Amino acid sequence: MRTPHNNWSSRSCNNKLNAVWQRWRKSKNTSAAIAAVAEDNARSDNSVFISNSKVEAKLRKTSKVSSTDSVMVLENGQVAGRDFIISNAMPSNLTKGTGSGLSAILFGDLREVVVGMFGDLEVVVDPHTKLNENLLRIASFMEVDLGLRHVESFAAMNDAITS
Repeated sequence: MRTPHNNWSSRSCNNKLNAVWQRWRKSKNTSAAIAAVAEDNARSDNSVFISNSKVEAKLRKTSKVSSTDSVMVLENGQVAGRDFIISNAMPSNLTKGTGSGLSAILFGDLREVVVGMFGDLEVVVDPHTKLNENLLRIASFMEVDLGLRHVESFAAMNDAITS
């Protein structure tokens, strides 16, 4: 069996993701994410924000300017003119210091994510497990890994307060 390219290994991907987490600047806002990516000449008009539904709810009720502004941070599916993708695969149970229940927000150009698929899709038919219920169990498996072409194209925040 061939060994996958080193850039696609889990260790390499984790190291790159750790670098992404470190890139979010101390101001901890959406503008900081855009600036962090732009500073490294990795700015793209195709960059998006990705987070979970708790962050979505918080941004939908947070005004851009405090006091009398009726324009919210998240409107028409966009934050700072960038698309906002909702995925509950993004964690909402992070901790930092005394804070808990924190969420992650990722900003970047998804065209810079590389998906490596190794081997074929394996389909296993199991006629025995659910035999008493007159059912057929079908399972599928595929070995997949992710890599980042340019870590500079991403910034992340792992301590967004949603409460």
